[in-house]
Amino acid sequence: AFVYSAASNQIKHFVDGKLQLLPQSVKLKSLQEGDEDYMSIGRNGTWGNPLQGKIDELRFSQGLIYNNEFIPPPSFSFLYSQSQSVEMVKGPELLFDNNSIDKEYYDISTRKHLFIDDALLADVNDAKFVVNPPKKAEIVMTNIKGMFRKHLNVLEDDDGNIRLYTTVEKDFLAVWISNDGINFKAPVLKNGNFKDHNNVVLHSSVGMGMVFIDPNSPKEERYKYVSDYHRRSVSLFYSEDGLEFTRYKQPVLPFRSGSQCNIFYDDQKQVYTAFHRSDFGSTMLGATERDFVMTETKDLLTPWPFTPLSVEEDYKRAEGKRVADLIPWYLDNGPLTPGGFALEYPWIFSPIDNYDPPETDIYVPKAIKYPWAPDTYFAFPIIYFHYEESLPVTRLILMDPKRERGSGPLETQVSVSRNGTDWKRYPRPAYVGIGEHEGIDFKTAYTAQGMIKRGNEIWQYVFCEPHYHSPWKKYEDKRSVIRLVQRLDGFISLDSPYDKEVYVVTKPIKFKGNRLSLNIDTDAAGYAQVGFLDENGNDIDGFSVDECIYINGDFVDTEVEWLNKGKDVNELEGRVVKLIFRMRGSKLYAMQFETK
Repeated sequence: AFVYSAASNQIKHFVDGKLQLLPQSVKLKSLQEGDEDYMSIGRNGTWGNPLQGKIDELRFSQGLIYNNEFIPPPSFSFLYSQSQSVEMVKGPELLFDNNSIDKEYYDISTRKHLFIDDALLADVNDAKFVVNPPKKAEIVMTNIKGMFRKHLNVLEDDDGNIRLYTTVEKDFLAVWISNDGINFKAPVLKNGNFKDHNNVVLHSSVGMGMVFIDPNSPKEERYKYVSDYHRRSVSLFYSEDGLEFTRYKQPVLPFRSGSQCNIFYDDQKQVYTAFHRSDFGSTMLGATERDFVMTETKDLLTPWPFTPLSVEEDYKRAEGKRVADLIPWYLDNGPLTPGGFALEYPWIFSPIDNYDPPETDIYVPKAIKYPWAPDTYFAFPIIYFHYEESLPVTRLILMDPKRERGSGPLETQVSVSRNGTDWKRYPRPAYVGIGEHEGIDFKTAYTAQGMIKRGNEIWQYVFCEPHYHSPWKKYEDKRSVIRLVQRLDGFISLDSPYDKEVYVVTKPIKFKGNRLSLNIDTDAAGYAQVGFLDENGNDIDGFSVDECIYINGDFVDTEVEWLNKGKDVNELEGRVVKLIFRMRGSKLYAMQFETK
């Protein structure tokens, strides 16, 4: 430790807690202008003579911490003795951990399976996976005064109330609460006063994060908030009730984030998965491209795994990517300012060349592990269509101030995954598009992080603006939060054509239970039938598709029935079988074997 006393103009140097010989008294002065840097650690003033070793921890303190010899602590961090040692919530093993390798059979047991992709299907024929945009319901907040960040997130508290979090002036975090999901009010909090607000839960410059409930924490720290903190680092905050947050002093990542961090706990992998914006990517025309990297950690409180890259490693990881010219990327901000994310972690959410229009990128991915079915992950990436720094001129001209637009519109799309790492995006129809709603012509659609389940509906929320990103003309009084209503499990469906029957066959499976239930909508003139096949693809007597009683109607949960066998499929439990669906004019959302 080095300790400087201004009163005595004395520097003391301790090694392993032992005081070393005192140097002469000195008076600290400002560094004169010259070649030497104003501060360097592990190198000399001109960044030469690097330390032949590693610095594990570094602490700057105000005041005289050590006047006399001392016993060095095991760690400077107060988290040293508080790292998570609890048994983490564990879900079932991932069924589709590696989609490229087919198993002999898939033991689905009683898992609910959503038809969001062909992971469990051997033959789809002419059926197609289709996006089902949610219904835009009422505007729940509008005529918003002052600063109100677009990076919203929602969650349900222990009382069944719906909370909406975002930041207000100075990027202080605030909360609104509703008992019906429609009428949101700003609570009067004991320590919530700030300017015209009484609902502030965190008096710090944050604004780049989200609140979530941590299933592995003690109740005093159950509510967590992860965010960029004062543009210095990604930090973690905690609260017992989500109404007043305290920062863990130890940052979790040495980067500053350019947009909202997304995080969820993955019970099937027993890791916390988070996504962070990187501005290291470059568009085809050389402008900044937004991409999102993924971090994973098993312990939220201690610094998350991070390995600095050498310049050589930076160049190697940059191969095949369009990136900024400056490598290493952190040099863009100077030696004492944390840089943004670059190539240290895998890029997961990025625009796709020859798929997305040029000069289009991902504003925020809004990734989540679906709470009501295993092996199911959704993301709702906000897609930003740029006018500025774009071509051709017929597109670029839309940025002209005379047109009173701005830098571009934004929509929400939907992506799906079976493991939280490998994602498939369905761009059309847009999950939440722009356009008129309740008399307001919206130009942006930022779907909020989080979902609320109410009966057979999933509620989501979206923040919309009647002006473009970086607008020349604003209509801030018409900024709005809209409630979205989605069918339970209804984000994507496997659709069959109206004009003919199609057959869909699963890969080999084993199951548990005596009932097969479907979430399906045939409307009035469509239908579906289900049959069991043996390992060789032959009909199983009594359970063939021809013997299945027509499924006709709109059902969130309907049991499949056969003419002579009824609904009981217990005699097939534990056998390796395949399912065959015969469908026409139908939308198949999910299936599940159950015991009833």
